[in-house]
Amino acid sequence: MIITINDKFWHVLCDALDAPQLKTDARFATKAARLANRDLVNETLATIFATRDLDTWERALSASGAIYGAVRTWPEVFNDPHVV
Repeated sequence: MIITINDKFWHVLCDALDAPQLKTDARFATKAARLANRDLVNETLATIFATRDLDTWERALSASGAIYGAVRTWPEVFNDPHVV
């Protein structure tokens, strides 16, 4: 789950994804445009995220300062060594 509450965090996300072209694409450049094109935003991001594994994305998102949290299955949660 990724939260881009404003254009600043959209730009942070685009940098983390190594997709700077999304910052200036008229369909995504503003919060209003992203909301109007929500399905296309989701499709575009899904395509990008499919190119790498979760661990790689978590490192990139964390390093960038993005607001995110991995959505995990119940088995993943309960097999995590940090869960007692």
